Amino acid sequence: MKEIDVTVIFANLLDNAIDACEETLGNKFIHICIDQIHEFIVIAISNSTKEFKDIEKSSKPGHAGLGLKNVAQNVRSLWRKYAGDI
Repeated sequence: MKEIDVTVIFANLLDNAIDACEETLGNKFIHICIDQIHEFIVIAISNSTKEFKDIEKSSKPGHAGLGLKNVAQNVRSLWRKYAGDI
């Protein structure tokens, strides 16, 4: 994968995690776990957040983004680009 493709996904996920933590009251955290399983690198990002019901739209007031749905679409697009159809 090209570095720019990986950077776009990570930047979006980390930006979302930071924004969610800013809105959270109490314990704020961002955990990033990186592991290797055979030839694959697996990365998990979790964060504190307020409860929300719709992951298909941004929870940011006045923000027209698509939130996590946008990240998922980018990952699928990159998968097809580098590995073929899903």
